[in-house]
Amino acid sequence: AVEIGTFKGFTTLHLSRNTAEHCRIYTVDLPPTLEDQSTSTFSDPQLVTAAKTAQRAFGSDPKITQILQDSTTVEWHRILDQPIDFALIDGSHLYEHVRKDTERLWGALAPGALLMWHDYSSVEIRRGVGRYLRELHQKGWPIRRLAGTAFCVYVNDRGDGTSPSNSLETSAAQSFPIRK
Repeated sequence: AVEIGTFKGFTTLHLSRNTAEHCRIYTVDLPPTLEDQSTSTFSDPQLVTAAKTAQRAFGSDPKITQILQDSTTVEWHRILDQPIDFALIDGSHLYEHVRKDTERLWGALAPGALLMWHDYSSVEIRRGVGRYLRELHQKGWPIRRLAGTAFCVYVNDRGDGTSPSNSLETSAAQSFPIRK
């Protein structure tokens, strides 16, 4: 499992408590050494600053590996020893960051893997998530919004590590309702 956007690590802890013992969880957040002036390049500078000193809820859980770097630069093929079954993107909500996080994870997904994005909404700072997911949807990605939540989900039905963006066809009946 991969989580982008650790913050205090509560989601990471829940992943650990609700997965098999052999499951490995990689969680990515910005390094605490990030200069304060650099925080303005991310969507939620107040969260970036708060995360620098946050105590992680998962402590020294042996199933969890904390990666402290900009998630848009992680080379998953160098870190993972097998494809991932679950990924949650909940880091920076800026369009370019959501796009890069998604594209970097793409080749690491196992057939049938679940890819989720958090904070799909029209809140000002989170418009990048909605904008990017609407673009993917328009290109044919069968993305679903989970009713009553701020989550969107995609199930990797390709199995070959390639993006469906140019080759997948879906009917309107398969599409999720999208709001502008």
